[in-house]
Amino acid sequence: MAGTPDSPTLRRALGRWDLTAIGVNQVIGSAIFLLPADVARLVGPWGPLAFIGVGLLSLSIALCFAEVGSRFEKTGGPYLPARAAFGRFIGFEVGWMMWFTRVTSQASVANGWLDEDRAILETLHGFKRAGCAGVLTYFAPKAARLLGA
Repeated sequence: MAGTPDSPTLRRALGRWDLTAIGVNQVIGSAIFLLPADVARLVGPWGPLAFIGVGLLSLSIALCFAEVGSRFEKTGGPYLPARAAFGRFIGFEVGWMMWFTRVTSQASVANGWLDEDRAILETLHGFKRAGCAGVLTYFAPKAARLLGA
């Protein structure tokens, strides 16, 4: 009985700003918090030039997406132009790749947070480590519910 008033239904709980925050988190993710130290170690004194180079490459990609997006009136991300240019099958594959990259970006952020938590917990010993892990395990979900996450 899908249409009866007593049947449970899904409610839309995510608003515009929630979705914006999720998108920003996926785009930035752990890269802005965890990777700069690794990159600085690799490029050494060339860091400022590498930063400018990556910024210019990112700008050119953003301008390409803006140009392609301006040619379509509907929304659809990369799926829409891929379907228009190469057909339904390629559009379908691009849609699935969008989903895959979103899932893996969330996994990357979670992995980064776990690495940071591990680094913190390694500095503690014995009962302090167990106590800190227990406190985090107990209070993290409560804090997420309290903040509405």
